[in-house]
Amino acid sequence: MSESSRHLPEYNTPNLLNLLLPHNIIPLAVYSLIFQIARQYVKNKFWLKFDKFKRYRLQNLTICWVHAVVVGVSDMVLMFSHPHEIFHDVIDWYDPIAAQLPLISVAYFFQDAVDMLRYEWSSYTLELLLHHGFTCAALVLPAATGKFTLAAGWALLMEVNRLVKKNTR
Repeated sequence: MSESSRHLPEYNTPNLLNLLLPHNIIPLAVYSLIFQIARQYVKNKFWLKFDKFKRYRLQNLTICWVHAVVVGVSDMVLMFSHPHEIFHDVIDWYDPIAAQLPLISVAYFFQDAVDMLRYEWSSYTLELLLHHGFTCAALVLPAATGKFTLAAGWALLMEVNRLVKKNTR
C-alpha cells in the first residue's frame, strides 16, 4: 500500500461503535422487532398441517422469502434510480434511506440465526450461521462508515436471485 493511499478513508479501520449511534441502533431494533412479529404471525397462521420440522422449515423459508421480496425489490429500485452512482461512486455515495437496506438484512440475519439456533442444529446450521455472520460483517460497514452503501447494494442483489429462484421452483 502506498503512503498516499494510507490516508484515504476507505483504508482506515471503521469505528464499529458507530453502530450504536441512534440512527443505526434504533432502525436495527425496529427491523428486528418487525421480523419477530412477522415470524410469530407466520408460525401461528401458516403451514400448520405439516409435522414439526417440516413446518419450521417452511415457516423459516416464508420469512426468508419476505426478506428477499422487501430487500430485492428495494435494491432494484435503488440500482435503477441511481444508474450513474452505482458504477462511478460506489465507495463514497451515501443516502440515509438507501442505508436502511443493509440494516434490514442485518436484522433479518440476526433473527434467522436465533430461529435456527432455537429449532435446528446441524452442519447446515453451522454453515448458514457462518454465512450470516460474514454477511452481516460486510453489511454493517455502511452504518459504521457512511460509505460503501452501493457496494452493499450490489451485494444485496443476491436477494433478487433468491426471489427469482424461489418463484420458479
